Amino acid sequence: MFDLTPEAIIRRTSMASYNKGREYFRNRRIKSVQFNQEKLSFSATVLGSKLYDVRLSFDSAGRLDNASCSCPAYDDGWGCCKHIVSVLLLIEEKDRQSFFKELKFRQAAKQIFSFFNTRQSILSSSIKLEVYFELEKGGGSHKTGFPALSLRIGQDKLYIVKDIKKLMECMEKNQEMVMSKKFTYSPLKHEFEESDLALMDLLKEIYETEKLTDSITPGGSRASVFKDRYAYLADTTLKRFLELHRGRPFKARIYENEHAAINVIHQDIPVEFILSREGTDLLLNIDFEGTMFPLTADGELFYSNGSIHRISRQQQEYLKPFYMAMIYQKGRKLRFIEEDKERFVSEILPYAEKAGKLVISEQVQSMIEKLPLEAEVYLDRISKDITADVKFIYGGRIIILS
Repeated sequence: MFDLTPEAIIRRTSMASYNKGREYFRNRRIKSVQFNQEKLSFSATVLGSKLYDVRLSFDSAGRLDNASCSCPAYDDGWGCCKHIVSVLLLIEEKDRQSFFKELKFRQAAKQIFSFFNTRQSILSSSIKLEVYFELEKGGGSHKTGFPALSLRIGQDKLYIVKDIKKLMECMEKNQEMVMSKKFTYSPLKHEFEESDLALMDLLKEIYETEKLTDSITPGGSRASVFKDRYAYLADTTLKRFLELHRGRPFKARIYENEHAAINVIHQDIPVEFILSREGTDLLLNIDFEGTMFPLTADGELFYSNGSIHRISRQQQEYLKPFYMAMIYQKGRKLRFIEEDKERFVSEILPYAEKAGKLVISEQVQSMIEKLPLEAEVYLDRISKDITADVKFIYGGRIIILS
């Protein structure tokens, strides 16, 4: 650990001082030694004509960096005095005996023992967590706002977390956070229940991502996903939160609808597309219970009739256009005039059948002729080239692609 040998010590002093120092060492004139393991420094008292103070420090490679003594010879002479030599010889002997290496191991073990002794007294105190999901209306009547989470934690009684970001900081730094006069949260004394750890890990990930972003783009003011008691969720994060609560109802307020226990359901929304006739126009009535609107931009998550639906990819792809059309017309009935009927039946109606259940009135059914789509391919060779003509036949309509 220390780069010390008798030869190295001799190079730093005179032979007279070395021999006298060795004599002091052998005669046990060193009365006290203190070692600072972090700073690699020693302080000692050596008995000469009186007690003298010796100070030694080493660099990280174990080389002697500085040495001083309170004796007169240190100030008057060259190199290390006999008092310093005696302490260096003691360090050299102890180093050969692996004393300092064992001390290092014992110090590390002591820290580990101390940590786990502390943990044993900490882990006995569990803490309860209640999550509350909120979604307010956005700028327009049909637009959703930003989904957000708020928390309540405690033991006998639950308290609102008024600053979620501060809670994350306290958990990171093992600092206490006062929740009320009767309850103070401490990361060293409290542990969340096993079922709540995944949610806390998700919030921690959001916090650490924001912290990383702040560190690599310093300066200026940036918006935060944390605002007082709320943690706002992007679409991807919202999906992860809801997946964590699959089969675990939670409290929620979505628009003006309050839910004591809302469920996440992995199934399509029961939607009926009822096609009828009004005069010469076709009416497509989109029928479903209660209210319905998407929670994510891609339409994978919908709120419908008091539940959150994670719908199939097929319904996700085909339901959203009909929903947007309802928003545009501000109603559930979509009207198609005489000029658009044929195109609606051939292009739009098949998608309604994929988005939900299609019900066609008898009056309209008699108007619709379902004919098979036939395709014919004609191949020809002109010199070295091969050409192809594709003929599509639908009833009396023929379309040729060359």
